[in-house]
Amino acid sequence: MKNRPKGVKEQREFFLRGCDEITRVVEDYCDEDFPQVLGVDPARGSTGWALREKGDKITTGAIVSSSGMSFAKVIYIEKRLRKMLDKSTGPLIAIEGYAMNSRYGRELAGEIGGVLRRLFYYKKRPMLVISPLTIKAWIQAKKKEHIMLEILDKYKIKIANNDAADAFILQEIGHKTICMSKAVMDAGLTTADDVKSYLKNQVYKNNNKCLENLFRYQENSLFNLISNQGTNVKFFAKEPYAMRRLGTVYEEPI
Repeated sequence: MKNRPKGVKEQREFFLRGCDEITRVVEDYCDEDFPQVLGVDPARGSTGWALREKGDKITTGAIVSSSGMSFAKVIYIEKRLRKMLDKSTGPLIAIEGYAMNSRYGRELAGEIGGVLRRLFYYKKRPMLVISPLTIKAWIQAKKKEHIMLEILDKYKIKIANNDAADAFILQEIGHKTICMSKAVMDAGLTTADDVKSYLKNQVYKNNNKCLENLFRYQENSLFNLISNQGTNVKFFAKEPYAMRRLGTVYEEPI
């Protein structure tokens, strides 16, 4: 991972680079007419997912295994997501990042997080890592259990599972990230000052239906996400030096 930008000017420069990278990656690896977005909230107990398809059709659900706490549960979740990817037209993945301040369950979260990232790597799926705090900030929910109520209030969509609700927000953030990146590139911004004026006056709302209802706090979340993660979306193409040097060949998991 590259170092995060420091200072407002550098953040705006990274924002431009991130918008450029996201737009290019979506054009190269996703459906050009309407890029699908798959939100994934990974957890052993219940992995939530939400798929946005053409026509803004959104399907949500949760993958629950009866395999106890064994590693078989992780493999089951991976297989279910693999089938979902095989049937899709190549979505961008919006996945919840690790809760770094969590005191419990970090090892178990790391296991499933690593397995799913490996799957996305071999499927060559662009991936945005979105922090748990960004999810709460996006929907303005003080507690996790409030997210479903906020979704019902703001989007008029009823979701009965907490993890599926998180996944819904993840796909929404991923979708808006794509829209914002394309709007910035279409506007021809080239400097940090251009970005300042563009965001201050909310020019992105002009002729961009998917962004016209964006709140200022959501705009701030997108700015931070694109600045910090935008250049990492094509992580599957960045082959580690050690793998190149040793000529190591890895096969896609069965």
